[in-house]
Amino acid sequence: MSPDDTTLPVIDYEQALENAAGDREIFDSVCESAMQEIPLLYPDLVRALERSEISSGQRLAHTIKGAARVIAAVKTMTHAEQIEIALAEGELDKAQAKMDALSCAIGELKAELDGATES
Repeated sequence: MSPDDTTLPVIDYEQALENAAGDREIFDSVCESAMQEIPLLYPDLVRALERSEISSGQRLAHTIKGAARVIAAVKTMTHAEQIEIALAEGELDKAQAKMDALSCAIGELKAELDGATES
């Protein structure tokens, strides 16, 4: 069962700060690293799926999920995990169908973090 996208937070800030040992500077640094990594991995994931490279796509989705988990980017993590699972089950079409949701989640994450750094 897939979660309702509207109920997923972009970031669970309580969990994110817990992941960063309650240190806002660590959180900011980890967010910066994640936002350098995730947007670079996404196009590679797109290409892997276009080429039907299931194991490569699964690895990339797993890496995006992990980067998102560190900063408690719930929506991004959830969509990446759904893609990873679909690929693990050999369901390339199902994984491809979830790519728009992942792209939107990454965009929302970037916007949220850009807004947070402006405050």
